[in-house]
Parts: sequence; structure tokens; C-alpha cells
Amino acid sequence: RVEILCNEVNCGVTKNINRMLAMAKGAYIKILASDDAMLPEAIEEMVNCFTENPQYSVVVANGVRVPEEQHYGNFNASVKIYEEAPDFSPEGFFTRVARCNCIFAPGAMVKRSVYQTYGCYDETIPIEDMEYWLRLLKTGTVFFGYVADPLIYYRINSNSMSSVANNAGLEKRRRRMHNAVMDILQKHRDGFAPGVFEEITLSYMFNERAFAVRNGLTRWAAELQTQQHQFSGWNALPLKKRFRMGLRLMKMDLRTLCRR
Repeated sequence: RVEILCNEVNCGVTKNINRMLAMAKGAYIKILASDDAMLPEAIEEMVNCFTENPQYSVVVANGVRVPEEQHYGNFNASVKIYEEAPDFSPEGFFTRVARCNCIFAPGAMVKRSVYQTYGCYDETIPIEDMEYWLRLLKTGTVFFGYVADPLIYYRINSNSMSSVANNAGLEKRRRRMHNAVMDILQKHRDGFAPGVFEEITLSYMFNERAFAVRNGLTRWAAELQTQQHQFSGWNALPLKKRFRMGLRLMKMDLRTLCRR
């Protein structure tokens, strides 16, 4: 049976998901955004993976990227999210997700018991999936499975937060995403081995500034440089590594100036 529920006002993605989680009654939860799609056999294959591997709390299916202008029934895509099987092994998984959020959220199916045990999504953080994965992995008792078949059609809208399209909203999107990542890392700082939190945080700052320089976001790049030098972990970084990072950014700045 399909039940359609509507909100009287737009409450945002995360609040809407949490509202649905509170009303859900099934053993498994599959969240799908309105601009994505699943193959007809997707639910069956993911449930079968759970059945055959009862130790899994989350199962993630592969997917393919589809152009924004294509629609269901007319998808023509072959670029997989995972070209090779991802490493979901427990050892070091928390750190791997912290480095790059390598779990394909649109492909995830979660046991409802997980939400009952560990709570719903943090409504204060825009990247709700990354925060949730780290919350689960930090326990050391939640295991992830993988379905290699590409069962999900994943579309990136040019104005979505994850889009890197260089349009009028780019700087605003990048600021929001970067700040969310900083909040997530800080929230789960106690899950990192000594020195790893500082290394990953600085890596995000460095890569975001490099992106800002490449795309001409000069004000954002300057703010990130200040952030980087004010961060306490910067001084704890080995001098050789700081020098290499600074040299790379200097080269990017020079290339930007030469293009003007």
C-alpha cells in the first residue's frame, strides 16, 4: 500500500525525513530524493542482502549518474558511482568516511531498528547523511553491506548543495557545505585517533580554498586562508607539510592572476 503524506509548509529536507521516520512501521527504511530514481528490483535486491547478511545494519547499492535534463523512463547513463567495490570493512571506516563521505547516501537502505537505537538525523546540519554515518561508525557495532548492481539513478541538480556548477549560487553553496563539514568533524572529534582530526580538518580547508581559487571566489578563498591559519591544528602540522600546502596554493594564486 502506498500512502502519500503532505506537509502544510516546507519544513526542509532533514525535518521532513525525521517526520517520516517517526511514522514508519516497516523493518527497512529507504530514503529517495524526488529527483532520483530506483530500478524496479532495487528494494528486493537490498532486502535480500539484509536477509543473507543479518549482521548488516545498512546496505548501500551502487548507482549511476544521470544528466539533469533526463527523466525516468528515458535515462541513458553509464557512469557508476562506484567503479570498484568500496571498502566498507570496519577497520578505519570511520576515518575514511570523515575524509570523503564515501557512502553513497541515495543508495542506502537502513534497518528501522538503527534509527530506534541511535536516533534520527541532526536537523542543525545540512549534510545529514555524513553526520549520521559517523555517528553510527563511532559505535563500532554498526556494519555496512554493499550491492554491486547499479540500482539507483542519481541526478545532480545544478543548484543543489553538492553541485560544483560555477553559477551565481556557487559561493553560497560552497560556504554552506564547508561549514557543515567543519561542524560534523567537530561534533565527532572524539572518534578520531590523535592528530587525525587536525589533519582531516586542515585538508578540507586546504582543498576548499584550492577550489575557491580555481573558480575565482576570491573573498571566500581569503576567508579560508584566515580560517586555516587561525585553526590550532595548523601549527601542530609538520613544517614540511605546511610548506608543501602553502607552495601549492601559491602556484594556484599565480595561475589565477595570469588568467586575469
